[in-house]
Amino acid sequence: MKTNRLHLILFFVLIISAISCEKEKDLSSNLKDLDSNMGLYDFYLYDINSNVTTKITSSSDKIESSFSISPDSKKVLYVDENGINEMNIDGSENRILVTKGFSPCYSPNGDKVAFINENKLFIINIDGTNKNQIYDKDLGLWYPIWSRDGEYIVCSSDNGLCIVSLDGDLQIISSDNSADWYDWSNDSKEIYYSKFLSNNFAQIFKYNILQDKESQITHIDKYNYSPKCNSSKNTILFTSSHADYGGDLISCDQDGLNQNVIIHKDRITSPYWSPNGDKIVFVTEESNLAIIDKNGDNYKIINEIPGACMEPKWSNDGNYILYYRAIFYN
Repeated sequence: MKTNRLHLILFFVLIISAISCEKEKDLSSNLKDLDSNMGLYDFYLYDINSNVTTKITSSSDKIESSFSISPDSKKVLYVDENGINEMNIDGSENRILVTKGFSPCYSPNGDKVAFINENKLFIINIDGTNKNQIYDKDLGLWYPIWSRDGEYIVCSSDNGLCIVSLDGDLQIISSDNSADWYDWSNDSKEIYYSKFLSNNFAQIFKYNILQDKESQITHIDKYNYSPKCNSSKNTILFTSSHADYGGDLISCDQDGLNQNVIIHKDRITSPYWSPNGDKIVFVTEESNLAIIDKNGDNYKIINEIPGACMEPKWSNDGNYILYYRAIFYN
């Protein structure tokens, strides 16, 4: 997997946040079940309605990460040492889908799964049948995301951001994209992504499939990344940060216009819209999870436990937020 400058920045932020958290004496009791010097990942499920967080996986010898929630909000695909697994969203009834692979992603109707194995893109039926390699050249593919109409898959690669059709055609749309954060528009005609420019800042771009055209939609002298499209409204969400003067969580329209700063807070990462587009979950500079209304009201921390919270995702029914947490300890 390719490492870039933005990855390194965020990695060190997570490590520093994790070390800071573990030094807090009032949280030390939460580490009593850990018994060796390593980092672990486990999944946590936050119930929006009851305001309760539940740890749904627990294993001292597995690293559980890289997940996708099914369209019906009932299942989760995730990766551990056994391969790609599927479990109920509450952590029950685990089964192995394939023994080798990572970055699984449900198709829009949930009947297929795209995943990466040995830098190549595969699709398999959800029942484990009909495994097919979609593209036969090794371009170092990773992080597949289906278009909302199910016709295409966008991936990062060693050669840049690319679109792969289900019949195996591949098109490089940005040869110098610098981050693994990208998302499809609601109509599956555009892809939003982040890349570094010559001034060493990252900006948000969009690519129109029908017009074969790339457009820059932000011009903010910061690191602008993690674009997310609102599934119910034509609105884009992204984070904008700089070491010298903090960061912002920003929404705008699909052309980058009408930008609105939702909240100003250092090192905001991994924003994710709620299904109805009214709320946003994100990771704070302390590596905790927070929820905020789209207009900036009702900011709330939803967990304060040691370790670095990562990649929160809302279930499509709006009832849960699933995330995983890395624990680093001595």
